[in-house]
Formats: sequence, C-alpha cells, structure tokens
Amino acid sequence: MEVDPINGWLFWINNGNLIRTNLATNYSEIIIKRNVGIFSNNYQRSLLIFYNTSDHELYESTFDGEYIQNLRLKLSINMPQIQSFWYNGIHLLGTNGTHLFRKNYNEHEYDISIVKE
Repeated sequence: MEVDPINGWLFWINNGNLIRTNLATNYSEIIIKRNVGIFSNNYQRSLLIFYNTSDHELYESTFDGEYIQNLRLKLSINMPQIQSFWYNGIHLLGTNGTHLFRKNYNEHEYDISIVKE
C-alpha cells in the first residue's frame, strides 16, 4: 500500500491488480491489470514502478495506468522474495525483511551488493 500525498490517492494491490483509490471520494479503480507483485510509488515524478510476476520484469506507469513502459533492467535476483523496493532511475534498493539488496544501474558504474545483518 502506498500513498500519493500530493493528489490524495491510495494505491494498493488486490488479486494481482493495482488499484487507485481517491481518498477524498473513496472512488476506486483498477489502473493496472498485469499480475502486479510488488510496487513502489514515486509521487515526485507521478510514476509507479511495479514488478510483473508473469514476465519477471520491472515496469513504470503513470498514476492513471495509461502509460506503461518496461524498464528493461537486468535483475539478478529473485524478485518474488523481495517484499519492498525503491527505484529512482539509477539505484534499485530492495529488502526481503532481513536483507537489503542494492544495485546501481548507472551505465558508467556497476555496483551490486547484498547487505546482511
């Protein structure tokens, strides 16, 4: 579950669908019908980043679900194990609840590490 504090929307997953609820009116609508596993909200850029469980890829989408783009990131980890993640266009941070995963997607740098407690 994620909140967009600028527009007053709540985003959440139900049966693999990503749903947007207007907190002022309680109106809900499915914005992505794509086997969504986990997602992250970048409200500063008005984008949602989500993991598609059918093709195991990360996508970005506008808040209305009209624009969806495959980020084409080479993931070397098993995303279903990840419970939460954050992606800013260069860095991907994820956690399974006990370990932190970090990967740098800057084309001039390569950095991958798993940080353990």
